[in-house]
Amino acid sequence: MMSKETLMVRFPNFFRQCNFHCPYCTADVGADNIRYKWPYRDNHRKILENLLKLDKMLNIRLGPAGEFFVSKDLVEDARWLTQQSNVEAVNLITNMGFTEKQYSKFFEGFNLDKVALTVSYHPTEIKDTDVWKKTILTLAEKMPVSIVLVAYPPLVHMLPMIHEELKELNIPISVNGFIGSFQGEVYPYAYTEKQKEFLKDISFSRHEYEFWINGIKPGLCNAGYKSIFIDIKDGKVYSCGMPKNISLGELLDGPNIDLLDGPLPCMNSKCMCDSENYNPVVFDEYYDRTGIALRQYEYKFKEIAMENPLMDEWNIAYW
Repeated sequence: MMSKETLMVRFPNFFRQCNFHCPYCTADVGADNIRYKWPYRDNHRKILENLLKLDKMLNIRLGPAGEFFVSKDLVEDARWLTQQSNVEAVNLITNMGFTEKQYSKFFEGFNLDKVALTVSYHPTEIKDTDVWKKTILTLAEKMPVSIVLVAYPPLVHMLPMIHEELKELNIPISVNGFIGSFQGEVYPYAYTEKQKEFLKDISFSRHEYEFWINGIKPGLCNAGYKSIFIDIKDGKVYSCGMPKNISLGELLDGPNIDLLDGPLPCMNSKCMCDSENYNPVVFDEYYDRTGIALRQYEYKFKEIAMENPLMDEWNIAYW
C-alpha cells in the first residue's frame, strides 16, 4: 500500500522511437531510424534531480510516446530512480516486444521492489502470443504487472476474445479508450452503445469504464494536490495534462513548485489523463489502493456487495 503522503508524478518524456508499427499510433518514427535523437535527454535527468528535492515520497510514471526500453537513457534514469530513498515507485510501460533475456539485461541494477510494469497489448504487432505471454509471466514473478488493451474502433469487436484468452495469465487487464480521430469521429467519445457494452464487460473497474469509455465529467479532482504533470520541454509543472489546468511552478531550474491545498473542480468537460494517476476525488471515495502499481486497487465496498448486490460497483450511482 502506498504512503498517504505519496505524490503521484506523471512525466511524459516524448521519446518517440518504437520497435512496433501499430496502425493507430502516431508516435512511431521507426525502430530502424538511426537518425532519431531524443531532444530532451539533459532536461529529463535535471528535472528528475530537482523533483527528488521535494519533501515528498514519489510514485513516478515515466511515459514515452514510443517504446520505453528502446532508449538506453530512459532505462538508465529509471534504474537511478529506483535507487533513491524518497522514490516509492517507478511505473513503466512497455509493449513486451523484447525477449526474456533482453528484459533481464534491461533491469540489471534496478531495485525491483520499486518497479511496476504496464504492458500494452498490440495484436497487429505480436508475432508469437505464447512467447509474449511467457515473458509477461516471468516478469510478473518479480514485479506488479498489468496489461492494457487499446480500444481502437476497428478492433473493439475482437477485444472480448482477446480478453478471454489473456485472463488465464491471472494478471490485471484494463481497457484504454482510443484517443484520436477515426473516420471523422473523435474518440474515446464516439463509441456506439453497442461498442460500449462490449467494452463495459471487459473493463477493469467501473471507474476506468466511466472515464475512459463513457467520458463522464471529472468533477472534483486531486490533480495539483496529490499529483502533478511535468512538461519536459521547459520543466513547467501543471495540475494535469489536460488543456485547462493550473500552473504550479517549474522543476528545470530547481524544486520551484507549490502544490494546491486540496482538490478543486476540474475545468475540463472530459478527462483523458486519468489512467495515469486516478486523480478524480470520486476514485478515492470508492476505491482503495493496494500497492504501487497503477492497477493495484480494489472496490471499497466489495464485501458488502457480496451480500447486497445493489452495492456492487456496477450498480451504484457513480459520481
